[in-house]
Amino acid sequence: MGVVMSGKRVGVLGLVLAVVLGCGVFGSVQADEVKSGKSEAELDAEIAQQMSFIEKGLKTLESGGEHYYYTVADMEAMSLERAQAGDHVEQFNLGICYYYHREDNPEYLDKALYWLEKGAEGGNTESLLLLGQIYHEGILVEADYAKARKCYTKAMEQGSKLAQSHLGVMYYNGQGMEKNYAKALELFEPLAKEGMYEAEMTLGLMYFRGDGVDRDYVKAVGLWQEKIDEAPMLIHYIYGALYFSGAEGIKQDYNKAFKWINRAAEENLIGAKSTLGIMYFFGHGVKQDYHQARILSEKALAEGNLSASFLLGVLYEEGIEYEKNISKAIEMYRIAADAGMDIGMRKLKELTEKQVKDKNLNNE
Repeated sequence: MGVVMSGKRVGVLGLVLAVVLGCGVFGSVQADEVKSGKSEAELDAEIAQQMSFIEKGLKTLESGGEHYYYTVADMEAMSLERAQAGDHVEQFNLGICYYYHREDNPEYLDKALYWLEKGAEGGNTESLLLLGQIYHEGILVEADYAKARKCYTKAMEQGSKLAQSHLGVMYYNGQGMEKNYAKALELFEPLAKEGMYEAEMTLGLMYFRGDGVDRDYVKAVGLWQEKIDEAPMLIHYIYGALYFSGAEGIKQDYNKAFKWINRAAEENLIGAKSTLGIMYFFGHGVKQDYHQARILSEKALAEGNLSASFLLGVLYEEGIEYEKNISKAIEMYRIAADAGMDIGMRKLKELTEKQVKDKNLNNE
């Protein structure tokens, strides 16, 4: 049946495919309805109605539309009766349909939660997984890590690898519990070996940061590189920065560094513009361009990246892109020093002492 993928709309296509591929959905439904005394004509009519819903769903999918799930009216007509009778799969199908249409009607969120809770109480894995995500991410409800953990744990026990991965994220971030890197590692490792995206991304961060494991940049890059195009912007930046610096075990590659740091800068990651400015200043992986270096550094500083002030200090001190201005250079170095940059502190001390010395000489 329908699989819930984190951050993606999946709708009820699983239901459609299960029926189309003959996975026994209609077989079990028909058996129940024969017992209930429905005539063959009534059964034929119901099957015809449901096939029309299936065709609608497939046509919408084929048209390339993102929202290929059923309308609420179609899903209610197809599933409500059986959901009310205790069919946990149909409870999930109703719940996810209400959930994806919640923007159309605020009442749908309560209905989604009601039916997903019903499905979860009956042990439906998909209901448990989606409920876990709703409470984990606080999607239009108050985040409730205890409920999320309970749902993920039950879904994982029933074989949901996505629930296992999400639970690993909770242990890693310490959401509703103490951080537990060992438990996160235990949950992520087998999933990463199978190529699960979320597990690969997070396990890579663990190796990059040395969270619960020995820091290993090579392993981090290895976990990310196959899916780096799909990776979040933070990983784009780290990936590029590792190649920029030639971190331990990583062969320095300015071209690769520029590609991924530039991507992160385009995605407006704080820090990426500052590093990109340095690359333009030195011409690493890109043609040297002082003007672009200044623009990027100014933008980064305006966005709150205080380390960008250091390169601006250099530009003021050397008279590049600006008129030479030692007072402005000192101002920039002071910002860098206050941000904890050792090199900023050294330059601030150097220029301040030079300024005092020059003043004393002038007074003589």
